[in-house]
Amino acid sequence: MPGQRAKEVERNVHFVNADNDEIGGAWQNGSLTWAGMIEWMQIMYQLPLDTYAPFPCLEDGDPEDPVTQHGEMIKMRGNQTSIQPGFFVLLSSEGGPIDLPVNEESPRPRALTLSLSDPDPRWRSGSWQHQLSDDEYLGQTGIHSTQNGIRMRSDVHEYFNKYMLAINPDNDYKTICFVDNPALDGVTMSRNADAPESHQPSRALLKHHSQMAVLLNMKARAGYPEWDEDMPEGHDRIAEIAKSEQAKLRLETVMSGKLNSLIS
Repeated sequence: MPGQRAKEVERNVHFVNADNDEIGGAWQNGSLTWAGMIEWMQIMYQLPLDTYAPFPCLEDGDPEDPVTQHGEMIKMRGNQTSIQPGFFVLLSSEGGPIDLPVNEESPRPRALTLSLSDPDPRWRSGSWQHQLSDDEYLGQTGIHSTQNGIRMRSDVHEYFNKYMLAINPDNDYKTICFVDNPALDGVTMSRNADAPESHQPSRALLKHHSQMAVLLNMKARAGYPEWDEDMPEGHDRIAEIAKSEQAKLRLETVMSGKLNSLIS
């Protein structure tokens, strides 16, 4: 019988364990390869990659017995084959059941990472400031450096802020779109070749955002707040938010976003 399934998000690639519970997945827009999936799995699962592997499920549709009804192990290293939509069971390299512990880290809502009053701890501690080569930013933390900003179309910016889209600097600055939108997937970010490196987007910050996006979407966005922004005209938005679950976090996110837009 099918086990637990991630119903919170749309997926066309599903990873199940030996108990037939879904423990990861993705939306294939066309650019995701098995070689690229290596990095995703290393971010998601806390075991060495050589201890487990994906096997294609052979049953039509949602599998009932993935442990016995699967094909040969898929070799991922150097495999530039596009991942075909479907179900795959993650087993040990020998084909037996294996417990795959999942990375428990979760990203904060994006506006909070830029909050003036309470930025992400990595900005407060200076660990991200040291990733910057820009020495002309305003403030003390470096959070408003040119290297921590990218110009985007408004709808793309919303995807980026919600971790539905990321840019991988290790893959020629190409985008990864985690939802059904092929037009935004595999697009190379335009960089100004005439700008000095100190004014280019930080590779380290883009990489961290990309890793958090992979982790969040592989986990079916579990634990990440999804708030209803569709409020009727005339409603007191702040009052409505204050009555909602996670009111403090949501108010901080809204106010941080407004403050950041004023100084951007």
